Amino acid sequence: MKTQRRKRPAPQVAPEEPVSLHPSTTIFSSDLLTPEEERELLALFWEHKSELVRLLIRHFPRLRAHRPPLEPWPMAQFIRDYCDNDVRQNIHVRRVHDRYVHCKHRLASAITPWVTATSCRKPSAA
Repeated sequence: MKTQRRKRPAPQVAPEEPVSLHPSTTIFSSDLLTPEEERELLALFWEHKSELVRLLIRHFPRLRAHRPPLEPWPMAQFIRDYCDNDVRQNIHVRRVHDRYVHCKHRLASAITPWVTATSCRKPSAA
């Protein structure tokens, strides 16, 4: 008589939840940040990025071999390579990923006008 194999439980699928954000946290491209606001936004972005990498490694042990150094570019590449739709089915990963993407977009929209304004200046005739 054969022994019965134990079945694995079905993976927990996260329900589609929109990220609830306070309306005052949205930064439009026409807004310029004070140095303090920019530091806070960069610190928040770093927290989300670090937490997302930690969660990916904790919930998916196969990724431990690919652990990135704690530097911005390698961590972003790790997230880009390994945080796909299948991985984001995990509710914990999805929540942090949504916050990470929202913060990334806030940074991009807040910094873009400044970069455009400073990089497109015509040299002054002296």
